[in-house]
Amino acid sequence: MTHEKPGGIAIQSSAPLYTQKQQEHLSEEKVPSNAFTNVYAPPVNVPANNDEHHDHPHTEPHIHHDHAQHDHSHDDAHHDHSHDHHDHGPEHVHHDHSHEKVHVHHGHGHDHSHDHAHHNHGHQHSYSPVFTRPLPSWIHIFSHLAPAQKTIFTWFLIHAGIGIWLYCMGTNRESLSLVGFSYLMIFDALGVLNSFISSVLRTNPAFGTSNTKRPFGAHRYEIVFALGTTIYLMFATMHNTKESLEHFLLQDHHKAEAHDKEDHHLKLSLGMFLLVGAALTATCLSSITLRNHDNFVRYLRRRPTTVHGFSYNVINRARGNPFHALLSNVYSLSIVLCGSVILVAYMCGIATPFVDKILALSESVVMFYLGYPTAKSLAKVLLQTTPNTVQNGVENRLREIQQDTNIIHVDRVHFWQTTYGKCVGTIEIRVRPEADEQAVLQFVYQKLEGLTSSDDNESELTVSIVK
Repeated sequence: MTHEKPGGIAIQSSAPLYTQKQQEHLSEEKVPSNAFTNVYAPPVNVPANNDEHHDHPHTEPHIHHDHAQHDHSHDDAHHDHSHDHHDHGPEHVHHDHSHEKVHVHHGHGHDHSHDHAHHNHGHQHSYSPVFTRPLPSWIHIFSHLAPAQKTIFTWFLIHAGIGIWLYCMGTNRESLSLVGFSYLMIFDALGVLNSFISSVLRTNPAFGTSNTKRPFGAHRYEIVFALGTTIYLMFATMHNTKESLEHFLLQDHHKAEAHDKEDHHLKLSLGMFLLVGAALTATCLSSITLRNHDNFVRYLRRRPTTVHGFSYNVINRARGNPFHALLSNVYSLSIVLCGSVILVAYMCGIATPFVDKILALSESVVMFYLGYPTAKSLAKVLLQTTPNTVQNGVENRLREIQQDTNIIHVDRVHFWQTTYGKCVGTIEIRVRPEADEQAVLQFVYQKLEGLTSSDDNESELTVSIVK
């Protein structure tokens, strides 16, 4: 989409454009410097000389007159006041007070304060608010779910139930490693819920509608929820680390109790075996069938979105091996490895209290490794910061653009993400007066289009050409 403005601006973009108009030249007719102009009032002729009859607004400074006997109540209607024999000085004999939505008062006991030197009116204009259609309610959302979305939400409930059951078993057995593994399982279940929310936001047209309140729609809500899940993981990391270190420091005071509980830790019950096995199976199924945490893997884990206009996501999706999908997902793979190590430790009879604390601290390291970089990347998306995966590409393309002889300066460069893989860019190009605007516009757009486009989303790039 290409737009061309009279002031030397040409814009090409597939996104909604917001362009500030150039300042028009003043007309040749000289306007008095002390004349008052109201954009909401009809045009008022201002005389150039001082006649005996004056219409407001005045072109001469006026002395405030205090007529206490006049009590006028003004609104936006027209008022005609006839005041006889007011002494306004040698230059004024009679004033015709005609108010046409423009109130110019002389302190006749009016409530409106008026400063003749600066024309400072105390009027407040109220505008009707812009109607913004509300988002669908929870009842409407769940009553219009697609069958696939119902399946995802049901699986989330099952997955979360397994994680809560693991937590109860870990606290009952006083096993810090099982408690830490339950934190990871709940995080994995929240990833399934995040997939459900993303699916609802992308399939419901009401959430994609752009308005003044939500210019990019409601798709950023999935980023907010994903950030909440990673913050949960960070709090779980701190709690698990605190408990593990506390047990390490207090183990000398409870040596007798430790010997009594050692046999209890070493035992692997059938219920524990089945529960840990069900947790591992649920994590694998979520990763292979539902692509759990796929948005984190594709867009947030130090992987460039595009290189020379080609997306890595196309290459990754071509690899349809389910085991490769699990191995390439660092989140699901880490959870499966933690659960497998705990299960093997109990099966081999080496899950002593000391080993249990070591496993719990190891799980804290894994949770921090998964949570901190992800939370940092999500926070950058919410703050509209240029992603690291695009920063290098932007700098290289800008150097190529500045080599054009018709381009004087590149200004107001801003690239940011609105949601997963959705990059938006704006740039202003100042060119020479004799330059061909359309040629420069096409050149810049071709250079930068690949940075904002992906396999799922169209490019949202705004290029402004200013002479």
